Amino acid sequence: MSTRGNGIETVQRVFFAVEDHTQLPPLVVRGISQCVQSAFEGGVTQDDTYHHMRGDVVTIDVREGGDEGDILAFSSTSFGSPNEILGATDISDVPGCYLAGATVSKEAQGSGLYKKMNQTRIGLALERGLGLVFTRTQNPRVQSGIQSVLAGLVEQGKLEGFSLERRLVKGCYGQMLTRTKPVDDKVSFGELDYEKGDAYVLLFRLEYKQGDEI
Repeated sequence: MSTRGNGIETVQRVFFAVEDHTQLPPLVVRGISQCVQSAFEGGVTQDDTYHHMRGDVVTIDVREGGDEGDILAFSSTSFGSPNEILGATDISDVPGCYLAGATVSKEAQGSGLYKKMNQTRIGLALERGLGLVFTRTQNPRVQSGIQSVLAGLVEQGKLEGFSLERRLVKGCYGQMLTRTKPVDDKVSFGELDYEKGDAYVLLFRLEYKQGDEI
């Protein structure tokens, strides 16, 4: 799959059932690491980067004409309940689609790659008839981006609607992951104490048209 935006063209590669980063080609591992460091400016450790290089589906967007390590965007997606995936007991046992990791390199931000990744991953949830899409984040732009894709699916008639619940998780990350505090024009994460590493678990409940869900 080829994607073009703001003069940047990429080719997407997909890996399935990745249990550990060592299952990925070394050049891909290096490219994902560089992509994450570019986006977070050193706020994410290498161990945490490795931790996110796994999932039921891992995608990379490689620069058109570049080698396998010239990665401009990366995402990982898993299927299961929030309690199962996040190691919790009080969030939800409903099976869903977990948007585990999504990163766009600094140079490619604003090119539409993040939206494309969300469309692909939420599309996986719809293909399986899952009633829940969820993620964990400190970034209000993540909430805004997911809401935008879901609203588009409602407009297209692929969903009846959706609702959002936010769960505050104190000290989840232990620190602020980005060098500067992330902000969004439409969404506020004002309740978070970034210095202590607070985050939200975002639970998007999908409403299917009658007869569409599995």
